[in-house]
Amino acid sequence: MKNRRLLTISSLLLTLAIIAGVVVYSIHGISLEYAGLDTEEIMILKELEAVYGSNTTTSNAPKVSCTPRGGRVLPGSKITIQATDSDGDNIQKIVYYWDEDMSNGNERTYITDLKSTQTIDITAPQTAGEHLLYVYASDVNGNVSSWLYEPYFVVTENASVVDTTKPEIDLENSTIPADGTVVALGQKITVAAKDPESGIYYIGYKWTKEGETKPYTIVYHPAGNKIEIEAPTDGDTYTLRVYCANTTFDTTRNLFTTSSAIKRTYNVKDTVKPTIVNIDDSEFTMAAGEDVPSSETLASKVTASDNLTVAEDLIITVDTSAIDPNKAGTYEITFTVTDDAGNSVSEVRNFEVTRIELDLSDIDLGTINTTEGAVELVDEEDLNLPEGSRAVTIKYVLDDTEYSEPTDAGLYTIVLSVADGDKYFAAGPEEIGYLRIKKTLTADDVSVTNNAYVYAKDTERLATVTLIPEDAGELTVAYYDAQNNPVSNIVNAGEYTIKVTTTGGDGYNAISDLVVGTLTISKNETLVITPVEATLADAQVFGDMPEFAATAVDENGEEVTVTIDTTNVDMETVGSYTVVFTAEDDNHTLVTLNRTFTVVDTKKPVITVDDENNIYSIEVH
Repeated sequence: MKNRRLLTISSLLLTLAIIAGVVVYSIHGISLEYAGLDTEEIMILKELEAVYGSNTTTSNAPKVSCTPRGGRVLPGSKITIQATDSDGDNIQKIVYYWDEDMSNGNERTYITDLKSTQTIDITAPQTAGEHLLYVYASDVNGNVSSWLYEPYFVVTENASVVDTTKPEIDLENSTIPADGTVVALGQKITVAAKDPESGIYYIGYKWTKEGETKPYTIVYHPAGNKIEIEAPTDGDTYTLRVYCANTTFDTTRNLFTTSSAIKRTYNVKDTVKPTIVNIDDSEFTMAAGEDVPSSETLASKVTASDNLTVAEDLIITVDTSAIDPNKAGTYEITFTVTDDAGNSVSEVRNFEVTRIELDLSDIDLGTINTTEGAVELVDEEDLNLPEGSRAVTIKYVLDDTEYSEPTDAGLYTIVLSVADGDKYFAAGPEEIGYLRIKKTLTADDVSVTNNAYVYAKDTERLATVTLIPEDAGELTVAYYDAQNNPVSNIVNAGEYTIKVTTTGGDGYNAISDLVVGTLTISKNETLVITPVEATLADAQVFGDMPEFAATAVDENGEEVTVTIDTTNVDMETVGSYTVVFTAEDDNHTLVTLNRTFTVVDTKKPVITVDDENNIYSIEVH
């Protein structure tokens, strides 16, 4: 028990009453009045009185008491110690000593004549001042009482001390948290006390839950006038009360002078954060386009511990929300470990999303045909590249020369290059197709010859139409008359419009109904038909068909047979008719001449009279 400082005090008080707002204490039969005690001080004194005598370790252990019970005594005065066993067991031993010094004969042991109540007399120390008497007893069955602690003040007969100042809790040098705050389980708190005129005798403190009553824990002669206490180790709402007493024993009150109590209420809880022992970050990488590992998968790489929560119950979460799985780069992921009390700790690690290879070999645009003067280049969207931002370069190569925007006709190789993108590595250059820029066919690109003829009977006359460029495709020629109607058999004289249609070739686009010239079929002016005019004279109706006649000579002066067509002449009907004269030379050049022939009635009617028979007739033509 040597040097023991942490004690549960036994009260000096016997009775406590509050009379008209003035606290009256009866101590050792001496009544006195003391005004100015606050409610907390009264509570402290009540609790001291409540625990008086509660000094047994078991229900059947002995109890010890002293007469007088602490307070002011004269040097060498008698103090009686009494030990009583409530269940009738005999007292075997009473032990006492002064001032925590159990050596040098201050410890006295009495082996009695075995009675259930034993009494011994001792004397107070001769030295004036504060002295603390420690007493305990045991019975024959080995039951031991608690220690009894009684403070005595050895004074001369006429000594009188009045304490005019009160000690106080030194908040400036204490670490007492503010009221209503959170205090960690087992948190160490420094409680300091001060008195401007005397030393600090003890500091008392206690932690209580709501509705709980318990005594103060008293620490005597605190080193440096301060003590270090610990918060409870189970979480709950606790009230901490602390107060102190100075070393001046006020003889007028027969009491130490105590301070006002400091009262603070706290939420005592576990505030210690878990510890992340290790994070295995060897696999914090993925290829772009893959799925981000789940929080559970990443959490399995964490080893953590906590002061209270077992490792299996720690909650580990991983925040991967910053990761864009389709964009290469370095991202931060946050590992968070939370214990049962809600305390958490976080650590950040880098997470790499790496680019993947981009395969351009599957892109085949074939050959794209476009027209000179209106060139349509390849659109990036036509390439159907995978999603992901990137820099695309398209070049057109002709005769080892690169063009970004070709305009001249030719067959270009399309070359694609792709720079590093969000998701893919750079790729290319890769040949992905061809761009053919074609010319537009004009009339100047078509040769039209043999397009002037002299009319020939039943002979089709066509122009010679050919394409000058060799890469313009297949040619189709069509002829149209003056009314823009297509003519399939050109045998008649006249002018015909020549139009061409092409299928298009490597160098030229297809074209339809391009006007390229005119086909002219003219009448033969050298083959002349000369009718015999006499035969075309008017003829009498009902007369004989005249013998029409004509002559014709070709360009060589050779006589050509003339054919006369009178099929539409009616000699029995007065009227005008067309006689068609046709001549054809050896070249089958045909000349037709139409002449008018008229059938007339020039005879008067003839009247015949038969008087004998009275018959009259009229003959009319």
